[in-house]
Amino acid sequence: MSQQPNGDPRRTHRASPSETNGVSGPSQPGRIAPPPQQTVPSLDVLMAEFEHLVKSNQEKFAELAQAGTAPDPFFLIHARINHLIDSIAGFAGPNGPRWAAATRLEFERYIAGELTQAGPVARRMQLSEGARYTPEMIRALARQSGTLRQAH
Repeated sequence: MSQQPNGDPRRTHRASPSETNGVSGPSQPGRIAPPPQQTVPSLDVLMAEFEHLVKSNQEKFAELAQAGTAPDPFFLIHARINHLIDSIAGFAGPNGPRWAAATRLEFERYIAGELTQAGPVARRMQLSEGARYTPEMIRALARQSGTLRQAH
C-alpha cells in the first residue's frame, strides 16, 4: 500500500488526471476507479417521498396493532438511533467506523450507569408506595387475592 501525501497509510494514493495523462479507471493496473457520481434528488422530491413513507408506515403499524402484533417501540427507537449514528459516521471519512463504535460504546456505558442506579431508586419508590398502605388495607388486599392464610 502506498502512503498518502498526508502520511495516512490506510488508503491507496489515487493519481490525479495530470499524473495519468488524463487516463483513469480500472484500465490502469493498481488504480481504484472513483465511485460513480450520484445525483441527489431535490428537497421537494425527498420530502414528498418521506411524507409518503411516514403515512404508509403509520398505516402498517395500525394494521399490525389491530392484529395484536404491534412492534416493540424500543426496537424502533434503537433502529432510528443506529441509523443516525451510521449516517453521521458516513461523513466522518475513514474514522467513521471508529467514531460509530465509540459512540455506541459510550451510549452503552451511559445506560449501564443508569441501570446501576435504577435498582436502588426503584426499591425506594416501592418502599415509599408500600408505606401508604395500612395493615387493614394489606389484609383486605390479601383476602381479595387469596393470599391471606387462614389461622387454624
